[in-house]
Amino acid sequence: MTLSEEEKYELKALVMAALEEVVDPELGVDVVNLGLVYNVEVSESGVVNITMTLTAIGCPLGELIASMVKEKLSSLDSRIKDINLEITFDPPWNPKMVTEKGRKILEKNFGYDVIGNLISSYGE
Repeated sequence: MTLSEEEKYELKALVMAALEEVVDPELGVDVVNLGLVYNVEVSESGVVNITMTLTAIGCPLGELIASMVKEKLSSLDSRIKDINLEITFDPPWNPKMVTEKGRKILEKNFGYDVIGNLISSYGE
């Protein structure tokens, strides 16, 4: 099976939508809007390659989040033949990577502008 460019684009959109359903259990925000997903590529053979990060090296939920990503995508579409997930810390995550939607969710969950406070503490 060889996927067309259109099918690869469609699958990538499905993958990104599914990743927005993978919620960091500690923060209550999905991995996309936390800014943890750096890249998603779909090969012609149906392999999904994801490069993502965690909010910190040694994150105790890293393995859980990785397994949640793989589980979410494993039954998403029959054209997905394999999932390669690479966790990287280059570049390291920083609070400016959180989307506006993620920032609003965090503010709702915690009752204050978590990201604004984090950015201030980073000295930026």
